Amino acid sequence: MCDDISWDVQNVKTKENKDGTFTISSDVFWKSPLWMDENDKQRPFVKEDISITVYSESDSIRIIDFEIILHACERIGKRKNI
Repeated sequence: MCDDISWDVQNVKTKENKDGTFTISSDVFWKSPLWMDENDKQRPFVKEDISITVYSESDSIRIIDFEIILHACERIGKRKNI
């Protein structure tokens, strides 16, 4: 399903929060050899913002919160007004 997609991970950051949690965040650019710019370089078609927050263990349970936001880098195809 993702044979022609690669992920360019950038801006990886880690942070210890005041409440004792730890957060890892990064920007991920989805690219494909099927989506090239005028210089034949792969250009991103999706930007993914990801944030993973890890909470302290409590009663043998650890909560991990994932937040993933996908942004289209440009419009693909045509939209018809109805």
